[in-house]
Amino acid sequence: MKNTKTITKLLIASVIFFTVINTASAGDDDKVKAMVGDLPSEMTAGSSVQFSVTLTNTGNNTWSSDKLSAKETGPFDITKSSVNVFNLEPGQSQTLNYTITAPSKTGKQKCKVYFYTTGRKIGSKTKTINVK
Repeated sequence: MKNTKTITKLLIASVIFFTVINTASAGDDDKVKAMVGDLPSEMTAGSSVQFSVTLTNTGNNTWSSDKLSAKETGPFDITKSSVNVFNLEPGQSQTLNYTITAPSKTGKQKCKVYFYTTGRKIGSKTKTINVK
């Protein structure tokens, strides 16, 4: 009976150890960073401008752009200029262009742009833009 309890404890400890190691390794292998280019200080209401985002694969696995999503939480609209899906090998970078459209409301507006991959934030930019 004592040996059965010891074996059970060892098996449970082994499963927990294996799970923790695998979880850490998977997260370390799939990393990408987004560097968001500069946004304008001033825009005309309803006008659009382009800005760039450079993605760099800092992990150990190939990363696919189909995992990328962008979100703007203020009154501005954001769209990706190109919809090509591409893969980044470890260490590679790729620059994407996005278009931001100013709201019709004038005055100082806060623009908050976020980029995510599989639900994890990888880059952001916040700027107050004077909309005329």
